[in-house]
Amino acid sequence: MENAKVLKEGRIETAKDRLPSQITLRQTDDKTFATHLKVYPPDKERIFILGRYFFSLQEAEADFAKRVQELSASMKGTK
Repeated sequence: MENAKVLKEGRIETAKDRLPSQITLRQTDDKTFATHLKVYPPDKERIFILGRYFFSLQEAEADFAKRVQELSASMKGTK
């Protein structure tokens, strides 16, 4: 999935005691889209976790927007 095409990336969110993170929307193949939490550990490669997969770009974009809001809200709660 390293060759997945990035379609959208949310803002990199940070908070005390949490690794910098962002939500991404990627196209993994011709008919599959995925949203992931992209985590930036210090001094290591970024990690894609908690993937959700879709066969509809419209559904994937809706999930992306929802997850961006959720991540932002969760980070604000820990600052």
